Amino acid sequence: MKTITIITGVFVLAINAMLGVIVSAYPQFNLHLNNTIIVTHTLLLLAVLMVNLKDAFRISLSLLFSTICIVLLVCGFYVIPQFENNIPLIAMFATVFFEITTLIVTNYISNKIK
Repeated sequence: MKTITIITGVFVLAINAMLGVIVSAYPQFNLHLNNTIIVTHTLLLLAVLMVNLKDAFRISLSLLFSTICIVLLVCGFYVIPQFENNIPLIAMFATVFFEITTLIVTNYISNKIK
C-alpha cells in the first residue's frame, strides 16, 4: 500500500505540473500551492499507513484525508495568488493542522483500545 500511495502522489504531482505548464490561466502561486497540498497529503497518507492504527481508523482516516485533499486541490485553483490577507489560505493551513491533530489523537485512542 505504501508503494501505491507514493506512486499515486507522484502521478498526481506530475499531472498538476503539466497543467501548470499547459494552462496559462493557472498562476504559479496556485501551482506551487497545489504541489504543496499534494506532497503534504501524500505524506499524511503514508503516516496513516505507518502508524500502528486499528483497521477501521486506518480506512476512515485514509478516506477522510483523501477527500479533504481533493477539496483543497479544487480550492487551490481559485485561491487569490498572494500570501498576505489570504483567508482561504489560512483555512487550508488550519485544515492540515486539523488533519495532523486528528492523526495524533486517533493514534493515541487506537493504542488505548485492546
